[in-house]
Amino acid sequence: MSRVTLTLFSLFILTSALAQGFAALTVNPKGEQQFDLNTGITTLPEGGEIVDAERGRTLSATFITYKENEFIEAEGGISEGFFGLLQAPELRLEYASNTISATGGISLSKDGLALTADSLTLDMASGVAVLVGNIKNTEPAFEAAAIVIKVGEGYALLASPFNYVSGFATINQDKPGSFLQLKQTENEDGTFSYNVSTTLDEAINTELSPYLP
Repeated sequence: MSRVTLTLFSLFILTSALAQGFAALTVNPKGEQQFDLNTGITTLPEGGEIVDAERGRTLSATFITYKENEFIEAEGGISEGFFGLLQAPELRLEYASNTISATGGISLSKDGLALTADSLTLDMASGVAVLVGNIKNTEPAFEAAAIVIKVGEGYALLASPFNYVSGFATINQDKPGSFLQLKQTENEDGTFSYNVSTTLDEAINTELSPYLP
């Protein structure tokens, strides 16, 4: 096969592979794209934006690598979807397990909460997010070792040690293996009210406790 023919054949494969990717994802690179024929991995060294309309999520980042229907990895990533707005220095989306993992100090904003943590794992199928390490939220003010949230459903479990401050009331627990249930209600003006209890609803405990680290 001549060099010209080989080059044209390679370009045809590259174009076909990228077209397949664009069919499921809308990719808006900031600069060049690099496609590896051997691995099927596309790299956006200057970052860009990936829109997954089918699954209702977007990702913008300063550096991205992805393989269609397998994974997306990003640095300096901001992702938005049903789970809210997630920011993380390092983020990975796995298609097989349908999960998002984020590390390096993350923030998650959803339904009035503005959480920060060391890391996050989100099960996209169940809508359960697990945040671990140095959990902090401003309003209501609380800190915890970990929190498991049913995203969009208004309930969560905080794992000890935790500290929850509401008005003049403070709930502290340093004993390992203790939990605080948080239930959220949206008010007519769009704000949220919170009810907390150390007595867990059986249904919430059954659903969320298996996710606790």
